[in-house]
Amino acid sequence: TLLPDHPARLLTAGRLNVDRLLVGTTNYEGFVRVMSPAPPSLDDRQLIDSLRLSNERIQQLYNASGKKTPKQIAADVEGDRSFVAGARYVARAVSKVGATAYEYQFSYVPEVLRTRLEAAPHSSDQHFTFNQIASAMLWGQRASAGDKAMAEAIHGYWIAFIKTGNPNGESR
Repeated sequence: TLLPDHPARLLTAGRLNVDRLLVGTTNYEGFVRVMSPAPPSLDDRQLIDSLRLSNERIQQLYNASGKKTPKQIAADVEGDRSFVAGARYVARAVSKVGATAYEYQFSYVPEVLRTRLEAAPHSSDQHFTFNQIASAMLWGQRASAGDKAMAEAIHGYWIAFIKTGNPNGESR
């Protein structure tokens, strides 16, 4: 086996050799729930109710504009449960053992997709991280100058992190 125990247990016990971490999510991780061909294990109302919060608090947290449908709120809840909470947990666990953790939330939507998407779906940061936007199937060949500049910037943060241990390094 690669690891002698579950990574979470190793991290919290200080037995995983990590001195720095860069972890992030997108601002529409719940897109996975919306686009999945498989039916969710909980319907929208059950998922929202599973938070055990008052409707008023749910509206404050997930629908401040008052414009979201229960389906959109459920997608946001699913994104937080499935991706955001895990990223934050790992960042906190790394910090507790004395390592440095950097978190980010990617929210950039390519210009050509802005009429169809209001936020960045799950894993949409990958083309930017690796500066490979031309390989994005739905929009890469129509990338704007702004999209290309964003890819250069995001890629630069990752390169700085790899080289220096700090995404803000190298005079960023």
